[in-house]
Amino acid sequence: MRREVTLGQMMVSEPVCVIKETSLAEAIGIIDDKGFDQLPVVTDHESKHLVGAITSRQIAIWARDWAQSGASVSDAMETPWDGLVRSQQDKMSDELLDYFSTYDFVVVVDDQKRVIGIVQLWDIARELWNRRTS
Repeated sequence: MRREVTLGQMMVSEPVCVIKETSLAEAIGIIDDKGFDQLPVVTDHESKHLVGAITSRQIAIWARDWAQSGASVSDAMETPWDGLVRSQQDKMSDELLDYFSTYDFVVVVDDQKRVIGIVQLWDIARELWNRRTS
């Protein structure tokens, strides 16, 4: 019997987010300290309205250009970053798997585009493996 796992069960609720004005050095410090590969970028910490994402990949690609002091997350973040509305993709589906063929993570948002969670590619891979072996 195949168990149905929802996006809500796989996602990390209340992920660490940064705002556009956060210094790039601070964002890199958070990524390094926490062992993250990415951080959602929000308008402010209260509303958590998603506006982009800062990724270790983006930092690595453009590190030379941002070596100057004073660079902020808004200089480096990937936009637009729409996120995935939880009510539309709560169950594992081909559409969700297609999303992960392009991105290593998904920021889960509510109907107002407020960040409510994050799911990494590893979470999906682990779930697919568990389904295969159970």
